[in-house]
Amino acid sequence: MYPDFLSIFGIRLYGIEFERILWLLGSLLMLWGAVNSVLLLRGRKIAEGIIQGGIVLAILAWFGHKLYSATIGAANYQLFFSEEIEIHSYAVCILIGVILAVWLATRSATRDGLSAGSIFNLCLVLLLAGFFGARLAHVLGSAPEYINACIAPEKVGLVQSDCWRFFKFSEGGLTFYGGVIAGIVVLFFYRRFRAVPVLQIMDVLAPSLAIAHAFGRIGCLSAGCCWGAVTSGPFGLIFAADSFAYASLSHSHPQQYAAELAAGHTPLLHATQLYEVFGELVLFFILITLLAKRRRFGHVFSAWLILYGVMRFFTEFMRGDFERGYLFEAKISWLNNALALPAEHPTIMSTSQVIAVVMITLGLFIALRRVKNESARQEKESVETQEKAVT
Repeated sequence: MYPDFLSIFGIRLYGIEFERILWLLGSLLMLWGAVNSVLLLRGRKIAEGIIQGGIVLAILAWFGHKLYSATIGAANYQLFFSEEIEIHSYAVCILIGVILAVWLATRSATRDGLSAGSIFNLCLVLLLAGFFGARLAHVLGSAPEYINACIAPEKVGLVQSDCWRFFKFSEGGLTFYGGVIAGIVVLFFYRRFRAVPVLQIMDVLAPSLAIAHAFGRIGCLSAGCCWGAVTSGPFGLIFAADSFAYASLSHSHPQQYAAELAAGHTPLLHATQLYEVFGELVLFFILITLLAKRRRFGHVFSAWLILYGVMRFFTEFMRGDFERGYLFEAKISWLNNALALPAEHPTIMSTSQVIAVVMITLGLFIALRRVKNESARQEKESVETQEKAVT
């Protein structure tokens, strides 16, 4: 994975100075959480305030103890981190996307008449569920790799067994669809305990989802995952010998691309990560515009389902990481030729394309049903108005 960060703003990510800053920032963050818990209590959200406050105060006490030990008791302080921390660029991109998405969601919620605090708390739950769901979906799709990492590490290029690889989020390996499904499950249960229309919440969160995904794809580019298929066109990306794409091509097509691989890099590949970054940014601006002008709940979310589904279905034509699986493989010669893809490249039907079709169908169902319900309501109101005029 590359490139990574061993220092930030000149501060080496190791040693007592670094840990002092870390514990101080953690304490300040928990203090802010404590203030937010008090506001929840004042807003008569007793259960949320007590639960959040208890968790925050426990973590604050731990951070405070560490900060005290690293400053006042520095002579006897033992470093918490035994070696230098390496922050992967993938994790940095994900973090930036998440922070921006949550900030945007709270602002959009306020404009939409919702509680910013409630949406913030919901976002935290959705993030935890989303990361777990995205990771679980990836692990299930690459189960042999994770099993071998534990019981036969030499088969996946590891020197020693690694049975905890599932929990190493910073190394990459998140399947977007898994996170979305987990988030929808959370919202389903949220709906049972809240009077707020779930489609209104989904509308508010849709633009945030798009911007977070855009940064996630930048992370994919930096990590070298989700790479594109080999292209004969004039534009594309090449990846070095330590990349996932290089390892995959070395295993699947060692003879066909022998010259490029021998030179220490992949042949030219479709820039699928950048295609999705651009597409997600366009989708974000469309959704923000729709949110400001929508007339009924579900309009923005259904637009996200349809537009992202179409974009993902199309970009899947040019993906080269076949590990994600195919429902069935079919080659469309004219399309491969138009997209400058190898003749033998499977055009359809990847698992992600199947899910994209489901998303488009669901989006159309929500949009058309809402239009039908709105028309029925208007017709009923018109009839009632005419009856009152007659009487």
